[in-house]
Amino acid sequence: MSLMKARSHCTGLLIGAALLAPALAMANAEWHQENTDQGLSYHPEHAQSTSTRAQVQADARSAAPGLIVREGPPLDTFPAATQTKTREQVRHERLSQSPEEKQRLQWTTQGS
Repeated sequence: MSLMKARSHCTGLLIGAALLAPALAMANAEWHQENTDQGLSYHPEHAQSTSTRAQVQADARSAAPGLIVREGPPLDTFPAATQTKTREQVRHERLSQSPEEKQRLQWTTQGS
């Protein structure tokens, strides 16, 4: 085989390996390349963990409450309900607002 053919053959193998490497690397991962708009799909059954179930449960029990990740604001940031108004009181309050206050409220709630 001539040097030019060997170089061309080697280059083709390297390009093929470079194109296959990401797919092979993702084969054992929990994320897989998909031919869809999303691009990736998640397969939790392919996730590999080094922790046992007992270790994870022990870590969860010993975690500080402030370090637990929640969706939304922390529960202690909501203001306490101190005052309750009747429907009639709220209606009267709304009707007695000045035009400037009504405009300000409309701007803050609707943006116009």
